[in-house]
This record gives sequence, C-alpha cells and structure tokens, in this order.
Amino acid sequence: MIAEYLIITTLFISNIDDRNVFTSTKAEETPTKQQAVDNINDILKIARESVNNKREDLDIYFHFPLMVTSASDDSNKIKKKVELYTSEDLKRNYEKVLNPTNIKLINCLNEKNLIYNRYKGFSAAFGGIWFTARYVGNDVKYKISSITTDIKTTEKWILNNCNK
Repeated sequence: MIAEYLIITTLFISNIDDRNVFTSTKAEETPTKQQAVDNINDILKIARESVNNKREDLDIYFHFPLMVTSASDDSNKIKKKVELYTSEDLKRNYEKVLNPTNIKLINCLNEKNLIYNRYKGFSAAFGGIWFTARYVGNDVKYKISSITTDIKTTEKWILNNCNK
C-alpha cells in the first residue's frame, strides 16, 4: 500500500509543469523578499521601456514557453490557454498578447501592487499576469511566464489598483 502511494506520488510529481514553481527544491535557496523585489523592479523597468517603444527584446522579460490565457467562454467558464514556445511565436502574436490593456497593466505594476509568493513569484490582475523566477548562475531572474488577454478583467484590476 505504501509502495503504491510512493509510486503514484512520484509519477504525479514528475509530471508537474515546473514553469510556475521554483527550480530549486531547497527552501533556503529561494530568494529573500528583498532579492525578489530588487529583481522584479529591474524587470518591470525593462518591460515598461520595451512595451512603450515596441521593442522586440522579448527574451529579456518573458519566460518561454509563455502561457497565454483568454477570457472564458460564458457557456462553460473555462479559460482558453495557448502556449507560445519562442519569442518568435510571441512576435507573431504581439498585438494580441501585448494589447493596449496589457501595456497599461505593465506600466502600472510595481512592488506595492504585486502579490509575492516566495515559491511561485509575483502576480497581479487577479492572476492575469505571473512573474516566475529562475536562477541564472547565482542570480535570480523574474520574467513573465503567464499573461491573459482578458481585457475586461484586467481593466477592472487596473481601475482598482493603478494611479493611486
């Protein structure tokens, strides 16, 4: 019985998509909140500059594959999901993903209106945008790993959390 549980647990854990979880398994290797805040501020500055100037240096602030969700279909309440595997995929879908609402969102994000989770990263807009971390050498780098194209929900969050 215990052996079956261990096998099932091992199979489940081995199939988890690690894009939204820290690559380190040791809690002491996760960044401190201050390290995370310092890094997210750097990435937000780069992302703002890039989206406002329509630059194509997307690898700097996006993790690939990038999960893109859209508004749910009212009939079944299930959000549609698409994965963009490369920066070239994102460039082909640039106007859809980095629509004016998401550009507004990126421009208003700051350490005070982001929700921080030590193991998952930063989120905002009701989970419509996630920044997750990876180690690059000894440095932690947060990048956008998930974003929504749900304009209505994102606009509602912006109204309540930006320009305050």
